[in-house]
Amino acid sequence: MLFTDSDEFGHSTGLSLLPGHITRLDANTLHKIALPHIGWSQLKPTRHLDRTILEGVQESNQFYFIHSFALVEPNADYQLSHSEYQGIQFCSTVQSKQIIGCQYHPEKSGKHGLKIIGNFVNLCKRAQL
Repeated sequence: MLFTDSDEFGHSTGLSLLPGHITRLDANTLHKIALPHIGWSQLKPTRHLDRTILEGVQESNQFYFIHSFALVEPNADYQLSHSEYQGIQFCSTVQSKQIIGCQYHPEKSGKHGLKIIGNFVNLCKRAQL
């Protein structure tokens, strides 16, 4: 919904809050993979994380995913992390000013997910100052 368009449920136009196309995880591979991706994966930072939703999150932390589609070719200006499933790398966290998106479920990711939710609350508080 945040991005330009998506192939999920046929071609759909998004809100274009961030540029990007959402596609099925295995759309650009020669082999089919088990979908949806259900389970735990790491978030691998793609840039400095201070003052972002991922501040204080360790690369070894695991987060809960359940999805078949993802932003596969993100813009480096807003990508915070990527993750991997069966050899396919995809964008897992984006943040651009007040626009934040997670491909995983922080609310189902235990104490590490609570850290991300806490960071979100703190970013909201700072924005009001």
